[in-house]
Amino acid sequence: MSQYQKMKEALDNVQEIRGSVMSKLASTKDAFKDMIKDVQLDPDLSPSGKQKKIELIKKEAGKGFLSIAKEMKDNYQQSVIKAKVNAELLLNEKPKKPEMGNNENTFTRQFNDLKMKLMLESRANYAMDYLNDFIRQQKDPFFAQQIIDEYPQLVQTVLGAADPADSAKYKVELSRTLDNVKKVAITPEQQEAAEIYESMDGAFNRDLFGRGLAMDTVQELFGRDIAKYVNNPEHFVDEDESEGNEGAE
Repeated sequence: MSQYQKMKEALDNVQEIRGSVMSKLASTKDAFKDMIKDVQLDPDLSPSGKQKKIELIKKEAGKGFLSIAKEMKDNYQQSVIKAKVNAELLLNEKPKKPEMGNNENTFTRQFNDLKMKLMLESRANYAMDYLNDFIRQQKDPFFAQQIIDEYPQLVQTVLGAADPADSAKYKVELSRTLDNVKKVAITPEQQEAAEIYESMDGAFNRDLFGRGLAMDTVQELFGRDIAKYVNNPEHFVDEDESEGNEGAE
């Protein structure tokens, strides 16, 4: 599986988990309602007995849902990390060499000719024109990357031909030219990876259960105590379990 496929798979998992929040709540709500209905229809329980049992069911169901929320959060966080890591690895990949070998030979010859022209040119504005014309001809990311790799030397050559008073002006032009060649050097997959890498920064630790319908549903089903921990279930402490352990000691 390629880095691109790994990145996309992790991103799909992130989006799937975020999109599953309401369906998880809906299925839990249906099951919860069925349990409550069974209690309410139980002829052997008094009204107060029914209320106590409903509260117990609500409490246990809430703790059970926090387990589900924790699993969702763990999977979500892991997927965010995987998406970001694979996006970064993809961004760091060098463009692949074109299949046609003659293209590379032609580029190498033309690039060497350009470097020689720049070295022999005494007018910085002409040197910039040569450089820009050559870069405009480039369509392949692999060849654009070759220019970027040697760009520091190209910069020095152009600036060497410039009047010291015009140095700042040509540095701006050279920066603009570098931006243009970078646009060619990045593949469509890497452009997508750059967007995903940036978006994953804000995705990590983002609440799965947002304010509004999701949080209102959690609170309606399980109460405020459970709702308080639904986005950070790892911080929940089961008081009943704690008390039981203290008693055992």
